[in-house]
Amino acid sequence: MKKILIIVFITLLSCNQSKSQIETLSSLEAEIKEKRDVLPLTTLNDIDRIIEKLKSLTLEELIEDSKVNLEDFNNFNDEEKYIQDFIKKNKEKFKNDTIDSKSVYYNNYHNFNDSLYVDYIKSGLGFFQVIKNDSTFINMSGVNYHLNKKYDSNKRDITPSPDVLSLSKIKTSKIFYKDGTVEQNLSSEYGCPQPTLDCFLIKNKKNIDSIKISCSIDFVSKIDSITVKKEDVGKTIKGIKIIDFNDNYIFYEASDKIGNKVLVTGLKTSKALDKNKNQIDSRQSFKNVICGKNIEEAITFENHNRQNEYRDLKEAKTKEEGLKIIENYMLNYQLECQFHEINYCFYQGNINEYVIYLETERDVLEVDATFSNFYLNQKWYLNTHETTTDILNSNGEFVFSAPIGNLSFLSTNQDSTSNFNFIESSNNHTGYYYLDYKNKQIVLLNNVSLVKVLNENLICVYYDHDSSGFIVNENNKKITDKSYYNIKTVGKLVLVSDKTNTFDLLDQNGNPTDAKDINYIGPFYNGLAKVKKGEKFSFINDKGVYVQPLSFDIKDTYYVRHKHESFAEMQIVKKGELYGVVDIKNEGKLTIPVVYEELYAISGTDDNPAYVAKKNLTDKFYGIVGTKGNIRKPFKYTLNEIYALLDNSDF
Repeated sequence: MKKILIIVFITLLSCNQSKSQIETLSSLEAEIKEKRDVLPLTTLNDIDRIIEKLKSLTLEELIEDSKVNLEDFNNFNDEEKYIQDFIKKNKEKFKNDTIDSKSVYYNNYHNFNDSLYVDYIKSGLGFFQVIKNDSTFINMSGVNYHLNKKYDSNKRDITPSPDVLSLSKIKTSKIFYKDGTVEQNLSSEYGCPQPTLDCFLIKNKKNIDSIKISCSIDFVSKIDSITVKKEDVGKTIKGIKIIDFNDNYIFYEASDKIGNKVLVTGLKTSKALDKNKNQIDSRQSFKNVICGKNIEEAITFENHNRQNEYRDLKEAKTKEEGLKIIENYMLNYQLECQFHEINYCFYQGNINEYVIYLETERDVLEVDATFSNFYLNQKWYLNTHETTTDILNSNGEFVFSAPIGNLSFLSTNQDSTSNFNFIESSNNHTGYYYLDYKNKQIVLLNNVSLVKVLNENLICVYYDHDSSGFIVNENNKKITDKSYYNIKTVGKLVLVSDKTNTFDLLDQNGNPTDAKDINYIGPFYNGLAKVKKGEKFSFINDKGVYVQPLSFDIKDTYYVRHKHESFAEMQIVKKGELYGVVDIKNEGKLTIPVVYEELYAISGTDDNPAYVAKKNLTDKFYGIVGTKGNIRKPFKYTLNEIYALLDNSDF
């Protein structure tokens, strides 16, 4: 009877403790939500990224990390001494720097084009599906940024920068699976910190076709500015205190509040102007952000915050509670701290006046869009664990298990192209493997020291640290017994050369193309790439097929890229002593025939491109031709008369 009573008592005690922990966690979550509601989205994004990284640690590691941070805080004074020494050194360095002002131009990030970004999100981005520990992630990390490039009808690159992408937050509302099923009414846990990060999605391991998202875009809506001169030293103007101002430097201090308005994180840009209002190039600048009106106040606040975090973490019962405690103190830091930025800016040239921009308000735009799976036809997935990896089919069903943990498909570092036939393990790099779907096994690639992904079908395998490699296809078979010393992938094509410096251009399956005898291939513009052999060049498409014969001379030819174009549009070509033009965006057609002995692109004609042309050296007269070879001005003008036409835009 006593044993039963003891068991009942312990059970009741355990239940009460569990109930108390739940209540504590619930209270902490409510406190966190209240604090998050008043902070800018950019600040919350920064906090979310840190918490996401900390999730890989155990509770014990979180406590130890907090302890180390507290101990490291004693180095704060050493850092402040370093800053003061740096300022003194640079004051002397730039003291006599009185050269003429250098005019520079910057893109003002505060002129945020919200419609451009909204269109970018609405057009739909892509993601990779990754499965780990029975959970599905969507991978939209920055390394895949180029895969989400967007262009307008004129092929201009309209992709917002990663910095702008960081001002947004995604909430997934629906998941569309490849088998036709749909999951909706999802809870808040299916959000993403940004559309450039990995984020947790769902426990379901089925192949995802696409996701419907709502995107909150946090952007600058109101800008204030002040203009100061040297006589303003010591003054505080709109919350900005001018500490020091000389010919080549300015130091100023700014609070994170102006009146009752809270300035947003990452808040200020500025520019130095000379007496002619030209912008001056910066030589050296940095900011020292402190939490308080002075260093002493900052040290007191920071030390108090870190001590309390460490104290509460030691009392935490679970890792989840520990993460919430850390998040809560990070929010405290943002809410309770009166941030001051001390800016130290050194310039090339003589400063006449200085303009400081202040972000006083941000707005949030809500945008709905559909994002799609980059590899929708992927047949197999890896569900990785610490010591084993399950191979799943596209329905998320188990096929077989490999006795090696943390396996991943091979991919390129440059553009994240994945090859789903070969895998490697991040567990102390135990080797490279071929994924034999047919026999439901993984096969170790013996004596292989390095593997490089060329495309989705081909890899290059290096044996025993040899400097040459063999190209292997998706069936783990060499495409030839020849080894290659130089291998370059361009688009879907692969340019290779052996030890005799013999070149081949292979297609995406490893087969020789029509352009196999070239020794150079450039990047693809508008679906075409320039290729060279000796002193001749031409263009090929993404299948390695010539769109023009390999007959153009390299000397005295050049691309023509107009101001509103992201890629080169036209190529002036030469045969012997005659010139013409290849239209790259028009399948490489020769739109201006090779009949002119002089041919020059006219600058400033981006909306209506044209060329000055002369038919032969014995004829002294010039004319103007259009991009399609049409004669826009007859060949009856001297060169001076042509210049007069150009000055008056009469063509």
